[in-house]
Amino acid sequence: PVKAIRDLMTEVRELKHQIEVIELEKASSVKSVLLSAAENIHGIRFISREVAISDQKLLKQLIFEMGKELGTASFILLGTREEGKAQLMLYISEELVQNRGLNAGKIIKDLAQSIQGGGGGQPFFASAGGTQPDGLEEALAKAKSLIAQ
Repeated sequence: PVKAIRDLMTEVRELKHQIEVIELEKASSVKSVLLSAAENIHGIRFISREVAISDQKLLKQLIFEMGKELGTASFILLGTREEGKAQLMLYISEELVQNRGLNAGKIIKDLAQSIQGGGGGQPFFASAGGTQPDGLEEALAKAKSLIAQ
């Protein structure tokens, strides 16, 4: 029985590693699609989309990589849903925080109302969670109208 348990534990570790590799590959392809779809709104590189990545750590890594690739004046809002819950992550480049007075922590609190949740964070990065995944579209659209003003 001890050997069988060790074998199962090894198999579980290997399967978890395989899942991580698949998720990384998925995130890489999602990143390419999102970067190619970035809009230019009043000099701001803007992305606001729902993605099918449920791993919050991976989603945060993705949003920071995209911010780095887009460079200054970037605003990235990603939303995801899983098991009846919604998650939003917002990245705002330091230039926009300093020169245009945008604050991710304040903006995410407003957007979180669409998913019946709450959130917060720093001026350049914030996240929110909520219980209403159907509100993601509204939150993503609100972000665009905020930038378009």
